[in-house]
Amino acid sequence: METKSLFSLHRALAQPVKMCMFDFPVTILDDLSSTQEIGEEAEEDAIFTITLRKVQLHQSASKGQRWLGVETDSALSLYETCKVRTIKAGTLERLVEYMVSAFRGKDSTYVTIFLCTYRSFATTKQVLDLLLNRYAKLQNVPAATAHRVSQDDCTELRNTVSSILGAWLDQYSEDFWSPPNYDCLHQLLS
Repeated sequence: METKSLFSLHRALAQPVKMCMFDFPVTILDDLSSTQEIGEEAEEDAIFTITLRKVQLHQSASKGQRWLGVETDSALSLYETCKVRTIKAGTLERLVEYMVSAFRGKDSTYVTIFLCTYRSFATTKQVLDLLLNRYAKLQNVPAATAHRVSQDDCTELRNTVSSILGAWLDQYSEDFWSPPNYDCLHQLLS
C-alpha cells in the first residue's frame, strides 16, 4: 500500500513539470532530480523513453542588470526543461540509425553502449553493412531528390559515420579480426 502512495506522490510531482516545458524558469524542479522519466512513445520499429531534463541557460547580464550591479552567475540562473527521446528498443536497422542521430546530438553514451552490447543480437557484418549503407544511400541520391539533401548534410553524415567507425575500431578492434579473409576489415578499407 505504501508503494502505491509513493507512486502517486511521484506522479503528482511530475504533473506540474509537464506544464512548464517551454522557456520557463523552472524553479519548481530545484528540489527534484534534473532528469525525470515521464513515459514511453512507441513507433512501428522502436520504443523511446521520454524524459524531461532541466538544463541551465547561460545568459549574459543586460546593460540594465550591469548598471544595477547584477553580474554574478547565480543572479542570472535560468533553467529550461527539454523533452528528450532516447531509444529503448527497436529493430537492428532502427538501433543503427539512432546511433548516427545520437552521435550528432552529442549523446556518445548511446554509441558506447550499442558498440558494447550489439554482439548479443547481431554480427559485426550486419551492423557494418547498415552503417555503411546509410551513407552510401546519400551518395547515390537521384537528381530529382538531391535538393533535399545538401552537400553540408552529406559531409556531416560522412564525418559522423567516420567518427563512429573510428570509435568502434579504437574500442573494439577485435570485432574486425575475422581470419582468414578479414571481410569486415576489407569492407572498411574499400
